[in-house]
Amino acid sequence: MTSDVVARVERGAFPSIDHIHLSRLAAAGAVDGARAIGMAGKWVLLVVSKGHEWVLTATRSKSPRGFAKVETLLGYLRELDVPQLDVDVGTAANVAVKTRRREDRSEALRALWDADIKEARSDPRPQIAHADVLARSQARWAADLDEEAKSKQKPRSR
Repeated sequence: MTSDVVARVERGAFPSIDHIHLSRLAAAGAVDGARAIGMAGKWVLLVVSKGHEWVLTATRSKSPRGFAKVETLLGYLRELDVPQLDVDVGTAANVAVKTRRREDRSEALRALWDADIKEARSDPRPQIAHADVLARSQARWAADLDEEAKSKQKPRSR
């Protein structure tokens, strides 16, 4: 049954529906639910209404619209107020689960951070204390505020 549905979607045996028509059906309350089918690295949506099924297609290309994650698909259906989503777990193996390699990324970021610190410490320019920078900035801000207050108090000439 599961592989039959995937094969039927692949050969275009289901009629298609695009986002515009799906949103109109959903607004009218005519969508009974949807099925998520995993195929070719993505989740494809079958829309169910009054016993009929349509494949959600991209508006321009008319090819089945794919969602990388079931969560994205669920959010899309929530926006349309579709009452039910059935996930065909038999086809989930067709969608590759992307894993993150946090250890590798962490090591790369650590190396970049260490290089930046080394570069900053080897900078020959004189260092300015934080307190000096803060004092200069506060003096500039105070001068700007005084200038702004003076410009508001000047009477306008006619």
